[in-house]
Amino acid sequence: MKKSKIKFYLDIIIPDFILKNYFVNNFFRLFLGYYKRKIKRLVFQEDNSSFLKRLEKKIPVNVSLNNISKKENNDIINQADEILIGNYSFLGVSKLDFENINWHIDYNSSFEWPPFKYYKKYIQVDLDNNADVKVPRELSRSHHILKVALAFNLTKDKKYSDFVIDQMTDWINENPLMYSINWGCSMDVAIRAVNWIWSLALITKSNINSLKLNNIRVSLYEHGWFIYRNLEGNCLSYNNNHYLSNLSGLIFIGSIFNDDNESKKWINYAKYCFYREIRIQILPSGMSYERSFHYHRLVLELILWPTVLLKNNKETIPQDIWTNLENMFGFLLKTCKPNGSIPNIGDQDNGRFLPFGTENINDFKYLFSIGSHLFERSDMIEFNNGYNIYCSQLLLNRANINNIEIQKQTNHRGYLLSDAGFYAFKNKKNYLIFNIQSTGGYIDSFNSSIHTHADLFSFELFINNNDFIIDSGTYAYTSSKKNRNIFRGTRMHNTVFVDNTNQEDLNENVLFEMTNNSKVSVNSFYENEKSIFISATHSSYEKLKNPVYHERSIEYFQDQDEWEIKDNLIGEGAHKFEILFNFAENIGLDIVNENSVKAYANDFNAIISFESISDFKIIKENSIISKSYGELTKSKLIVIESNSSCPFMLKTKIKSRNEK
Repeated sequence: MKKSKIKFYLDIIIPDFILKNYFVNNFFRLFLGYYKRKIKRLVFQEDNSSFLKRLEKKIPVNVSLNNISKKENNDIINQADEILIGNYSFLGVSKLDFENINWHIDYNSSFEWPPFKYYKKYIQVDLDNNADVKVPRELSRSHHILKVALAFNLTKDKKYSDFVIDQMTDWINENPLMYSINWGCSMDVAIRAVNWIWSLALITKSNINSLKLNNIRVSLYEHGWFIYRNLEGNCLSYNNNHYLSNLSGLIFIGSIFNDDNESKKWINYAKYCFYREIRIQILPSGMSYERSFHYHRLVLELILWPTVLLKNNKETIPQDIWTNLENMFGFLLKTCKPNGSIPNIGDQDNGRFLPFGTENINDFKYLFSIGSHLFERSDMIEFNNGYNIYCSQLLLNRANINNIEIQKQTNHRGYLLSDAGFYAFKNKKNYLIFNIQSTGGYIDSFNSSIHTHADLFSFELFINNNDFIIDSGTYAYTSSKKNRNIFRGTRMHNTVFVDNTNQEDLNENVLFEMTNNSKVSVNSFYENEKSIFISATHSSYEKLKNPVYHERSIEYFQDQDEWEIKDNLIGEGAHKFEILFNFAENIGLDIVNENSVKAYANDFNAIISFESISDFKIIKENSIISKSYGELTKSKLIVIESNSSCPFMLKTKIKSRNEK
């Protein structure tokens, strides 16, 4: 084997098996001063002017920025103005004093991690307090800096660029290399670095203070140096979005520091493993194997941005990588609601990579704008919001999609996505997504779940352009192990809860794993002009003393605009059955009689009727949903409760009406 190839493979192996070693990391701690001096020498091999020219070449942000709409232009500037006065919302936080920012505190609980402490000496997650380490880490990702940098580029007002530089400078002063809670997760380090890089590219014309720019350049190099030595995965095992973010960060940092051997190692390693991760983590249907819709969006962004960066800088992208990327957009197209939003299935922690826009956290239309231009896909035009800020930042050449013949869509579109474990159906005003597997039918089949919930056979239903029956969301991770397990538990989902037992075992102290012992079979599936039908059975309650098997079928009669759900509980003995329906926050509910409920919103109402040969009662409960991480919204829950012997059957019919 040639010497250059041996060196390349050693560079692939070394960071995974040597540099992650605890003792080696502590060795770096002892000699940190030496490494920091070495980093400065490497960075200052070129001056600020050359660095900024390189940055402008690598991150061509100004090509099409003026093509966005006037409304979006104004929205971005208004958002930046709000940030400057401290009105910035994230993870339940809504107000900050950016002139006296505390980078080490959870603003929700007021718990503070002491600054200037070696990152391995912190207890990163302590389940015995109510602190959420995501809060300081999310703030340190610096999305607010990116949003203000965009405003400078649109206005050339120096107050915006001054804010950007001051925030970066303050962060560097308060978070020396490896000495704060904000170095505890390489994913956050990578996302922060990329947001800084893009923000600097947006303000290159602002006469940045030379000394401050020197410090920022050194810190960015330190970010790359740190990530390479603290990877959250390796090139020989199955990994997740954390490792993918590490690689994405190294591609960006390596691209702007690619004149020395150290940064060349970062980008060579990152590209090799980046393509490998895409090939492994993305299912054939296009979904991320972690089976959370919001994490799918994050993974899509983590793949999209570096791929486009490499393409724009004349790198050859393997064709299968483009195919995987297009499939990821295609998966969202198949499973999005008629209004362009997506279901809230699986964990949702508001994670983003480069959030340029002002869109709501559940609004995915901006992605369809990118997809329609990047892949010249006319079928995405129906759901996009036009040429937007994302297109202007990512696409050097604007595709002329206006000349593409728009494909005629049939009135109904149903997709059985077996590898991801979902069935999705939609037409112009109605939508269903049905969760038919606890794991995807691919590489994760034998792994413990990370970002899925105990929600087999749960579903979301969108009726007459209204969110109707919805997933209850996530709300919290480590700040409350009780709430974490409540929200990922079976009773918070639209399925059947038997004998107060979760479908999968949830360990109260292991918040990102659960068992995956359920066996699922799809019994029948068909669709035609009159109806769609799907039926499946799962064995989650086989573990009970008297085992129970749940069969659920869902049928939509298109000519009658009526949904019918049948739940059959087959097994032995007497059990407590609860069939659960969580409603969107704007839906009002009235129990009409012992067999039916009226649901209503501003522009429609629906009758939900229930039928069974066994005794049951309808219970209306006050409930809560979480549409965004760290936030709660009041809602209503209908529970059909029955203490019955098996077999038990409940038929639910939902008939909507276009009237008040």
